[in-house]
Amino acid sequence: MRILLVSLLFLIFFTPSQSVRFLFGSEIICDDPEYVFHFNISYWNGDNKISKERHLSARGSLFFYHEGAVGKMNGLDIHAKISHDCTEDESVMEEEYKFENVEKDKVVYRLDYTFKLNDEDYVDEHGSPMKVEHV
Repeated sequence: MRILLVSLLFLIFFTPSQSVRFLFGSEIICDDPEYVFHFNISYWNGDNKISKERHLSARGSLFFYHEGAVGKMNGLDIHAKISHDCTEDESVMEEEYKFENVEKDKVVYRLDYTFKLNDEDYVDEHGSPMKVEHV
């Protein structure tokens, strides 16, 4: 019985996983350095959420890390969903930012990026942040 239990534990812990793990290094910037803005952020692969939703507050800007994982990546549709109140009238706005060139063959992915919540000049024609580093 002990040999069977040890064998099962070995298989559980040492069988290669087919999941892809993500570490998102995010810097969120609001143009008003005195305003405390609130936002929710989560990461998605298509319609599947690959991270927990985080609820954060910041004044001016905030840098943080956020983990995510997906069992199977169904293409290159990794994106962030953000709702925030960094607007002139403090109403809540929802935005999506798509990450390009995320390849399926990596097991661990780190995506470092910076974007301004209310600066249209800072994003490309797809609404994606212009500064994205794939590590």
